[in-house]
Amino acid sequence: MSKNYEQGSAKVEKSTPDINVIEDFSNNIFRMNFRDCLFDSTISKRFSVKEETEESEGVEWQSYNLLNGGKRVVKIENNWENKMQVSRITFYDNSYKTKKGISVTSFFKDVKPFIDTLKLNNSVDGELVFHDIQFPNMVYVFDVSNNAKLYNGVKRISNIPNNLEISTITVFRKN
Repeated sequence: MSKNYEQGSAKVEKSTPDINVIEDFSNNIFRMNFRDCLFDSTISKRFSVKEETEESEGVEWQSYNLLNGGKRVVKIENNWENKMQVSRITFYDNSYKTKKGISVTSFFKDVKPFIDTLKLNNSVDGELVFHDIQFPNMVYVFDVSNNAKLYNGVKRISNIPNNLEISTITVFRKN
């Protein structure tokens, strides 16, 4: 989204991020310290925030669940080594779309042209995860925990049904 501003006799175009575009939202959040997310006016005006402590394999980190009407729509997580740094952002709601129009509940057939299909069995059991070719720190996650044929991964892209829905989209901080 762009806004035009007059400055003297020259026009200056200033770009403002669109909060519902995943890449813009993520880039904006990654520029902040983790704690500053709570005070960001865009977040505080649109969401209620639930802070949680996450844990896996003895490692703890913090997360902010952004809620809209009591429903989690976005999760922002810090880095367990550097608590001030946002590590990843996960989108759970289809009101957030990529610049290509892909959202949670988009189908595999919609995302297939935009993913790296060389890494087919790189996921934990019950999930298929594909990296975006142009934005490689963004992954499309498909929950296949109830699909016996896909549960342990796939060997060929043709084995994935076109009507399989994306369950989440996650963006990782670039190193």
